[in-house]
Amino acid sequence: MSNKIDKSKIKEIANDLLFEIDNEQLKHLDLELPIIISSFNLLNKFNLKNVEPTDFPIKLNHHKLRIDQETEEK
Repeated sequence: MSNKIDKSKIKEIANDLLFEIDNEQLKHLDLELPIIISSFNLLNKFNLKNVEPTDFPIKLNHHKLRIDQETEEK
């Protein structure tokens, strides 16, 4: 997979997402996106077939919410 996305595609994606992008931002993204894509391609090489998805990497045995207590209505 190519790590390069041309500037017209970046403009198209920004437009689809309702973002305004100026030439300076476009220049910056044109330099940075290949690095980001390359990093994701590297991650794709890991075999994660038997790994369960996680939404939070640390198990917590407590919660920070208070316990609701019934009160009498006035």
